[in-house]
Amino acid sequence: MVRLAQLIVDGIILGSTYAICAIGMVVIFKATDVINIAQGELVMMAAFFGFTFRVLFGWSFILSFSLAIGLVILLSMALERLALRPLIKAPIWTNIIATMALLIILQSIARLIWGPEPYTFPPFLSRIPFTIAKIRLTQHDVVIFGTSILYMILLYPFFKYTKVGKGMRAVQMDKEAASLMGISVRKMYSYVWMLNAILVGTIGILLAPRLGVYSTMGLLFIKGFVVAVMGGFTSLAGSIVGGFLLGIIETLAGFYISSAMKDIVSFIVLILILIVKPTGLFSESVTKRV
Repeated sequence: MVRLAQLIVDGIILGSTYAICAIGMVVIFKATDVINIAQGELVMMAAFFGFTFRVLFGWSFILSFSLAIGLVILLSMALERLALRPLIKAPIWTNIIATMALLIILQSIARLIWGPEPYTFPPFLSRIPFTIAKIRLTQHDVVIFGTSILYMILLYPFFKYTKVGKGMRAVQMDKEAASLMGISVRKMYSYVWMLNAILVGTIGILLAPRLGVYSTMGLLFIKGFVVAVMGGFTSLAGSIVGGFLLGIIETLAGFYISSAMKDIVSFIVLILILIVKPTGLFSESVTKRV
C-alpha cells in the first residue's frame, strides 16, 4: 500500500505538469480556434533559454528564470503574429498543420543553436528526499507541484476579476460581440499567447533539472494534448482532472507493466476517449461558432 501511495503521489506531481500544458492549449483554442501542437516546443525553448543563462552565463536562477520566461513570451507572440494570425479564418486543420510545422522548425532551431546532445541543468533546490507519511518527496517535487497548483488557483480570479481575463472570456464566447463591445480581439489573441508562454515556460524551466535539456524534450508534452482531449478542449477543470488521471495511469503502468508503457498508455487512452466519447470526458457545452 505504501508503494501504491508513492506511485499515485508521483503520478499526481507528473500529471500537474501535463495539466498546465493542457490548460494553455485549451485557453488558446477557446480564444483563437488554434490547436497548438507545438506546445511542448515552447517548454523546450524555455528550458534551453534557462540553461543558457544559468549554466553558460552563470547567472542566478531567479534572473535566468525571469529572462527565460520573457524570451518565451516574445517567441510565443512572434509565432502567433507571424505564423498563426494570418490563418485566423482558415479551417482548423490548416492551423494544426501550421503548428506541426512550427514544432519541426523550433526543434531544428534548437539543434542548430545548441546541438543535438542532451545537457544537464543543475538543480536549484536540494534533491535529497525527505519523508511525509512514508511518502518520499524532494524539495524539487514540492516546488513543481506547488507552482502548478498555484497557477491553477490563480487562473480563476484572473479570468473572473481582471479586465484582461474578462476580455479573454468574452472573446472565447463570441468574437463579434466582444469586438462590438470595444474589446480588441487581436490584442486578446496576443494576451492569450502571453499567458500560455508563462504557464509552459515555467514548467519547462522547473522540469529541466529532472529531465535534462535536449531538442526533442518537447515531444514529452504532446501528452498535454491528450489531457486537453480528455477535457474536450473546452474545460479548464477537465484539463486539471485529466492531467492528474493521466499522470497516475502512466506511473502505475510504467511500474506494474513496463517502463515502455509510460508513453504508450497515454496514446491508448487518447484512442479510447476518441472512440468512446469524442467530445471529451469533462467537456463543457459550447455554442457552435459559424
